[in-house]
This record gives sequence, C-alpha cells and structure tokens, in this order.
Amino acid sequence: MNIPHIQGYEDENKLPKEDWHLSSVITSIEKRSDSAYYIAKRYLEKILSTLNIQDIEYTLLSEFSEENLSEEIKNSMYMFDRNTSAIVTAGDIVLGIIGEIDNKVKGNFKLPKYTAGLDININALNSIDIKNNKYTAMPKYPESRVDLCVEVNNDIQYKALYDSIYKDINNDDINGKVTCLDIYKESEKADTKRITFSLAIRNFEKTLNDKDIKSITQKVIKRLESNFQAKII
Repeated sequence: MNIPHIQGYEDENKLPKEDWHLSSVITSIEKRSDSAYYIAKRYLEKILSTLNIQDIEYTLLSEFSEENLSEEIKNSMYMFDRNTSAIVTAGDIVLGIIGEIDNKVKGNFKLPKYTAGLDININALNSIDIKNNKYTAMPKYPESRVDLCVEVNNDIQYKALYDSIYKDINNDDINGKVTCLDIYKESEKADTKRITFSLAIRNFEKTLNDKDIKSITQKVIKRLESNFQAKII
C-alpha cells in the first residue's frame, strides 16, 4: 500500500493528490497452464467480496477510452499488456487496473513470463455506496463446464460478447458464470482476434446432461453468430 505522487495528478489547490493505493505483483517461476491475470483477479475479488463491493465490471484495456482515465492510471497503464489487462470499475467509478505485465516491462525487470499485477485506488473504493445486497440462492446441483473459442473482428468488444453469453446462461432455470480464458491476436495488424470463454452452468431443478449442455451451448453460439458474425473455433 502506498501514496504515489504523479506529475499532473493534482487537487483543486494544484497540490499533488495523495490517494492511497493497493498494488500487488503476482509471479511464479514455475511452468503453469493457468492465466496469471485470473490469479490476480481472484485475489482482487476476494478483497472486494470481503468489503461487500459487488457489480464490478472488467473492461479490456484495449477497449477502454483513455479520455475516461485519471492521470494516475494513464501513468501506469503502459506497464500492462493491453490485450490481457482490464480497467476495473464500479458503476461510473474507476477503481484501477489489473492484468498481465507487458513483455517489455517483464524483460526490463527480468520478471518471469507468468507475471500479473493490480493497482487499485483505495480512495475510489471508499467513495462507493455499499448496499446490503439481497441474498440469491444458488442451485444445489453440480455445475457443468464448457469452453468456447470465438473468432471475431477487432471492432467487436469483449464486453459485448461477455454480456451476450451471460444473458443466455442466466434465467429462471439456469445460473451461469462466464470467465475469459484467453485473448489471442496473431499480430498487431491482424483483422481478427480469438477469445476463449469458459462457461460454468447449473440448473435449479436437476443435474444437466450432455443433451442439456448442447442445447444451451447451441443457443449461445447461434446468438454470437447472428449478432457478431462470430466464428466458433
């Protein structure tokens, strides 16, 4: 935890703002198959859950308008990989940034390939109006998982895909979670990108069988193909 002083980040009296920040770097020298981003996200969500802060959104850094970012985040965003990092928001409040560290930064500091970080403004956290959320019962039946790799044009935003999938796996009958496993571009000049989602789905009344999962998945795929001209890989 620290109070950074950043050039151009001033209060109404033209004095340096002294916001408290929670920052962390997660790294491992061991070869791992999971994503460093999601380990960092797991730690952050544990903190936010403890504080009863919900309805958090993660917007891909490459898709977030810099005009809506404070000088503090603009100053630190270049340390992060734009395609595997996200801006963290609660409503209209920008809380900070989380994601995998840029390869050049990792090289300069001799960090392992498996490295992610987060930087959260504690003053912004304190400005959130925390409400007592109504408890929602979770299905007692086991979840089923399915992965989807979607190829779309670069102008299609990750959040639009996420919202579409989330809507299709959450209704009166089923409860679902969507996790992004990977975002891949063959090169910076490539016209398309591939995003791999993991879907965890539960039914409120029964254990889902293969036929059920196929039906739900086909509904998700059909909407992605229709609305975003997505190609399922």
